[in-house]
Amino acid sequence: RLRIPLRLENDAAAAMLGEHWKGGARGYANALVLALGTGLGTGMLANGKLVRAGRMLHPEGGHLILRADDRSALCGCGNFGCAEAFLSGNGFTRRARAHLKDPELTSRTLMSLAKNGNSSAKKLFSEYAHLLAVAIHNYAVAYAPEVVVITGGFAAAAPLFLKETRSELTHLLRHQRIGADLVPKLVRSPLKNQSSLVGAAFVALHPRSKILSAP
Repeated sequence: RLRIPLRLENDAAAAMLGEHWKGGARGYANALVLALGTGLGTGMLANGKLVRAGRMLHPEGGHLILRADDRSALCGCGNFGCAEAFLSGNGFTRRARAHLKDPELTSRTLMSLAKNGNSSAKKLFSEYAHLLAVAIHNYAVAYAPEVVVITGGFAAAAPLFLKETRSELTHLLRHQRIGADLVPKLVRSPLKNQSSLVGAAFVALHPRSKILSAP
């Protein structure tokens, strides 16, 4: 109906392309994007090419299970304990509401409480930092990214967890630093939650780019 060429791309893959083209992964051949928002989107770049799963599917790293027996973490996919259930903005807020017994809490309120020294809110963000480090550890040993770019709406809370995540991740990967150092650089996206939009523009403008490992 548009009568113009049309190309489709997964949103997290587009975010990875956008970050490599104009954002926090610029200049890196091996990178990972974590889109922290309503879900947990993952996009990977390995050896200069976008990573695709088998059967032309997208690798859904948000559904790697971190705590299979944690009944407080029901994921939208139907399983308990997926990374997305803990690390998405919605998942974090849902669990915080249950923990603090306040159904009206929002992510912004939780951020404000933590910034103002509320011990319960700070404890929740500390748990978040630990779980994010565990997830990135798993991605690192599988994909060996040089940089991990944090994007999405919940990336606004990065000052409350990213420093602790770096420390915990360095500890978890302490035995994977000889030869190829698997501890990646952790950065917040400079694209202000526009990574996927920028990536979509890349796909439209550079459809034959070698970075696109499949059409």
